[in-house]
Amino acid sequence: MNINYLFDVIKNEKHLDIKKLKQSKIPFFIKVIDVDSGKIKYINLQKSKDPLKLLKASISIVPYFFDAQKIGNKRFADASIKSPISASYLSKEYPKD
Repeated sequence: MNINYLFDVIKNEKHLDIKKLKQSKIPFFIKVIDVDSGKIKYINLQKSKDPLKLLKASISIVPYFFDAQKIGNKRFADASIKSPISASYLSKEYPKD
């Protein structure tokens, strides 16, 4: 799948309602890996300054899609290869989010 094309469609043709996602009462965590440190992060999409870039990072799978997404001063990519998602980790790490 061409991820760049997919995000072009989301941005320009079939808009993803980011405002609605941010207003949801249900927390929406995105699992990514910090490419430089190798650490897995769960980032709350609702608190993200650039939710589309965060979503794109979460599906940027090495070696199929090499462009890690720069968010702030860090580079992120999909963390699924290193670690499957853990609901128990999320509730422990982010009990109030």
